[in-house]
Amino acid sequence: MNVSAARLFWQKIWCLATSKLVLLSSLIGAGALYLSSGTGRLGVVGLAALAFAAISATRRWYASGDELTERAWRSLQRKAIQEHAKYLRELRRELRGDRDPRTSIMLKKLQRVHDRLLMADRWQRDGVSEIFGETRVQGNSLYQVCLRLLERSLEIWKVSRDMATESARQQLRDSREQLVTEVQHSIENLEQTLDHMQTSQLKQGSQVQADATRLREELDEGLTVARHVEQRMRQLEVDLESRQRI
Repeated sequence: MNVSAARLFWQKIWCLATSKLVLLSSLIGAGALYLSSGTGRLGVVGLAALAFAAISATRRWYASGDELTERAWRSLQRKAIQEHAKYLRELRRELRGDRDPRTSIMLKKLQRVHDRLLMADRWQRDGVSEIFGETRVQGNSLYQVCLRLLERSLEIWKVSRDMATESARQQLRDSREQLVTEVQHSIENLEQTLDHMQTSQLKQGSQVQADATRLREELDEGLTVARHVEQRMRQLEVDLESRQRI
């Protein structure tokens, strides 16, 4: 998962502010100041509690920076996984409308691919298979392209229903069929790549490097083909919009 430095920084701030000691001290301080209107002994207690919270936060920021960064990163990762799972659920509901069981099956396969890519991400972070880091990134890129192509197949299906002539509908059906076939092929490549990545964890030395190089080349080729298909679909959409304006 790619995270910007700014987003990680603010997530670290949030994690720090919501830590038990800092949060409890802040709540006590704010409550005491509110009840005392900032005066009297209770007001002094409130100021002291807030000062303690600020000192605790500062000390933890500098003394436990790596731990805080790791906590922030994992929190952002959980949010990203949850958001992506929601997106997949919505896409699954929409794909049911095209009455093509292949697209639903492909989405299920892509969900499993996504889960395996997350596991490969953990391998990399744990230092078990850093040599496959680039391969994992390429696999994730191909995964994202496959999802976009599935979305486009649904868009083409929707547009084809509104075509006035049978020839126009057939042209769209043919284009969609080509797209679906390419997505199926790309998913198969992804599944095979992940299989090879997992089995390569058991190998040693130069053989691991050779496997990683071969897998990167295969994914590069798959990405190139998938992106060409995506480009053709974009051009098809442009042509359709032009026809509709005419």
